[in-house]
Formats: sequence, structure tokens, C-alpha cells
Amino acid sequence: MRLVVFIILTLPFFSVQAGLEELKQSISIFHEARDNFEYVTDQDNEVRIYTDIESGFSGDCEDFAYSLAMKIGGTVWFTFNEKKQAHAVVLSESGFVFDNEKEWPMRHDVYPNKLLFKLRFSHFDTVLLDGELIKSQS
Repeated sequence: MRLVVFIILTLPFFSVQAGLEELKQSISIFHEARDNFEYVTDQDNEVRIYTDIESGFSGDCEDFAYSLAMKIGGTVWFTFNEKKQAHAVVLSESGFVFDNEKEWPMRHDVYPNKLLFKLRFSHFDTVLLDGELIKSQS
């Protein structure tokens, strides 16, 4: 009986520990991606998704967000940044916002910009995965 009570009482601790390890890993991936990312203005309303963000990759905020989301999970959201420009960020399943314009992820409840709607591939004319076409409006 004591063993059952001990297990029941310690399960939340292990869940929190696992969640912290996952967040720590996501933050590490985020920093590596930021270090390897070169911002390039979007020209043709396309999204480029990179499976390799451990080395140099380039694009705009949507490209960064979709590429990061493939590595850490979560959804890509449309928002406006502090300069009132259209912007894309990742909202992780743990409730943290990963924004390539910020040095660190932030909890959603303290993130300064309102997340307006989830971005979907239908919002873009062309979607490329590592340079290969996976969807086109034309």
C-alpha cells in the first residue's frame, strides 16, 4: 500500500521533470536554429521548410517557424511584431512561444504579441520541403 501511495505522489514530479527536459531540448534546438538562420525577405509568398536547421538555412519568419516546428513540435501562428509587421512564431505544446526575433522563448501568457490565427499551407502560394515542391497554387 505504501508503494502505491509513493508512486501516486511521485508521478507528477516525474511528469514535470520530463516536461522540463523536453523544454530544455527545445530551447537548445531553438538557439542552434537562430545561430544558423539568415533572414531573407519573402518575395513570392512561398514557405520553405528545412529539415536540417543544424547548419545554415535562410528565409523569412514563416520559413524559420515551420522549420523549427518540424524539430520541436507545435503550431505556427500569425501575429504582428512590435514594429506592427506581419510575423510568424511557433507555439509549442508546452505553451511556450518561440520567436526568431527574441533571444529566448516565452510563456504564451507573457508573450507581448497576440497570436491571431494558426498559419496553414493554404496561406502560401508555394510550399517547398528542402527545395522540393510539395504544394503549389498554380
